[in-house]
Parts: sequence; structure tokens; C-alpha cells
Amino acid sequence: MNDYEIVVIGGGAAGLSAARAAKRGKRRVLLISEGPLGGDCTFFGCVPSKALLEGAHRGDSFTDAVTFMRKSIAEIASGEDEATLRGEGIEVLRGRATFIDRTSLRVGQEIIRAKRFVIATGAYPNVFPIEGLESIEYLTNESIFDLEELPARTLVIGGGAIGCELALALRGYGSKVTLVEFAPRILPLEEARASAIATEHLIKSSITLRTSTKVVRLEHSQNDGNVAYLEGGERIEFDKLLIATGRRPRTDGLNLEAAGVLLNPNGSAKVDSKLTTSNKSIAAVGDVNGLSPFTHAADEQGRIAIQNLFLPLVKRKFDPDKIPHVTYLEPEVASIGVTETRQRVDQSSKLRVVEFDLTRSDRDIVAKSTDGYIKVIAAPKRFTGFLLGGRIVGATVVSPRAGEIINQISMLVALKTPLARAVFTVFAYPTFSTPLRSALSRFFIKVDGEGWRGFQLQE
Repeated sequence: MNDYEIVVIGGGAAGLSAARAAKRGKRRVLLISEGPLGGDCTFFGCVPSKALLEGAHRGDSFTDAVTFMRKSIAEIASGEDEATLRGEGIEVLRGRATFIDRTSLRVGQEIIRAKRFVIATGAYPNVFPIEGLESIEYLTNESIFDLEELPARTLVIGGGAIGCELALALRGYGSKVTLVEFAPRILPLEEARASAIATEHLIKSSITLRTSTKVVRLEHSQNDGNVAYLEGGERIEFDKLLIATGRRPRTDGLNLEAAGVLLNPNGSAKVDSKLTTSNKSIAAVGDVNGLSPFTHAADEQGRIAIQNLFLPLVKRKFDPDKIPHVTYLEPEVASIGVTETRQRVDQSSKLRVVEFDLTRSDRDIVAKSTDGYIKVIAAPKRFTGFLLGGRIVGATVVSPRAGEIINQISMLVALKTPLARAVFTVFAYPTFSTPLRSALSRFFIKVDGEGWRGFQLQE
């Protein structure tokens, strides 16, 4: 039996972050991972999907793009492999962990004891039942990157970020793509206007969209190949099916009941704002807790959890409203915190909103990329109200460089920068981020006849 100060279960972004943070604190740490170190982001998510999108932008062939994608994965994974971690002083054990009780677990025939644990087992594709699905060899985000040849016709089920990005990537290489979404619009968690712009671009890219509907039956035959039937009777022939209908927390098989860890109804580990479970010696971080399904959120949670487990008097909270995210379409769609689709603060009647269309952005005009906007939402500060512009509580950006712009906004949020100071910051001209300053100026003065307005919660 081996004893450790802390055991981390899961070798993805959250687990790696937690293990490294623990080691920096001079703790004896064991990292247990059933899958390859690096997790979903490296092998099934951010890295391969962005590599394929970039290859399509460059005009690469699908074959060349797949080769480049796999080289990129190997290069990035090399900084996260067992040899690297052991060189950092982190012990690594491969296998599936199962809790025996609140302080011990089993991996194969080995019993491991620890004073503290971090659960970072991630999530896996959520595949809804469809009549006839068993007759189709379907793909998920965990298997699509194994493709060797570009499918002539691809059916994508799911209009969230994963479905839209992969649909755009495959279409960029020449596949005929149809995307089906049950909700009334794609990117249903983003603002309606952002969704509309994304929809327009996907249609311009010759992607067939079907919203407010679902696939009710799938068939495979020697004569017709693969066929999907939608509500209403529409018939779609396809060669490959990608199911991108979300992900489920990976808690099965951990025997968390024995560890005293409670689950939410959706199967995620139940945690408080400090990322602690119902067993105060166990934290759950990353996709397994369902708070914020992004790699950078998982990375941050790993560090927070270690601090909270070992320094209980200076505990940190994890705030999902401070986590930006980006969907890599053309233009990119990014948001953080409160939007006029997602209201997560009290007293919305006191919120102020500014909006700046990219039709007035010089950099976007010369780049022919004016179909976008920047929207920022502010709330009053506790003592000064809106005297200095208040504090940013959310934003939406649709722009060719939305991912870079949202990072600037994220920094303003994290540093609690007075908006007056941000407005008086000089931006380089002409850049894609210059409109951010123009937008923030509207909290104080009217620009082109427009100032701030009240918050309007939308569907």
C-alpha cells in the first residue's frame, strides 16, 4: 500500500494543472490516468479541431491537413507525457481508479491511500438514442480525427460549438455537409445576433442547416447507403455521421459513493464555489463538475483546488462568469459572463449595455469583415456606482479576432479595471481590437449618436 499527500485522478488539463501545482508546493503527488496524458483537449478537442480549421484556411488537402494535425498533437503531447512529468517529480500510474472508501482507492491490484484527492476525469460524448443508430458507424469528437479520407457527404447532429466548428472544417475541404440542430438556432447559448451571423456564414459556406428539428430514424442499406429521416419526413443521404450533442461527466466506475462524494442529477460531481465535494478532502475539477466546459477553465480549476485543499484559511472561489470562451467560426464568436441571453446577476434593471458595430471599424472595413459587433455589459460598483463607468460583468464579441479581443475584456474583468482607465488607454491603429475602446467610450459619451442603454434579456 502506497501513501501520498495527494492523488490526482485524470491526466487532462485539469489533472495536469492540479498535479503540477501540488508539486510546486513540495507535495508528494501521484497522478493516475486511464487514458493518454494531455486529455481530450490535446487528442480530441482544441488541438486537432483548430489544426483542421487552420489547414482549411491555408487551402491544404485533407490528407496534408490530417498529417499536420497529427504532428501538432504529437508535439504538444510531448510536453505532457509520463517522462516529462516524472522529470518534474510527479509520480504517474496508468490505469482505472476506483474508490474503496473515503481515503483509499484501487488501481488494478494496487491499493493507494492519500490524505487528499482531486477528481479530474473529464467527460465523454453524449450520444442520444436514435432509431437505427446501431446500424450506422457514427463518429464523435473522439473518433472523427481518426479519419484517413474526407467523406463526400457528412451529416452533423448538433449545432453547438463542436458541431459548427467541425462542420465548417469538413466543408472547407470539400465535403458536402448538412447540420441538424434541435434548438431553433445554432450556438443556442450565445446571443441571438451572434447566432444569426454564424448562421449566415455557414450558409454562405454552402453548409445545409436544419434547425428546430431532429433526426428520428437512421437506415443503412446496400443500395442506398446511409439515410437519415428528419421530423417532417425529409430524407438526407450521407457517408459519415458526426454526433456532436454535448458531453457527459465521466464519473461512472469511480465508486464515488464509497468516497462520500455526491453527484448532481446529470452525473457531475457536486462541488461548492471552492471546488470541494461533499467529502472536504476531495475536490473535483474540470468537465467532471460541469461548471465550465473549457480547457482553460479546467486548467484554472486545478490550481484553485490545490490551494484550497492545502491552504484552507486562504481559499479561492471559482467564478464561471470570469471564464471567456470562443467558437472558431468565420467570424469568431466569443463571450464572457453575462450576456443578454445569459443573465446570471441580480438587479438586471441596473445593468448598462454598449454596442459597437464593426461596420464602423476601419480595420474591419479594409479587411472586408464588417459583419460583427462588440457588446459590453456593465454593473455599478458597490460604492462609486457608475461614476467611473462601473464594472464589466459580461461581453459578446463577433469578429475575425474575437478570441483575442475577449481576452482583453477578460483581463479588465479579472483586474477590476475602472472603465474610465480602459477608455483612456491608447490602442494601436488600425487593429481589430480598436472597436473595443470605441464601445467602452459609450459608457461615458455618445459616439456616432449612440451611448449606453438598459439591459434587455432575450430568448
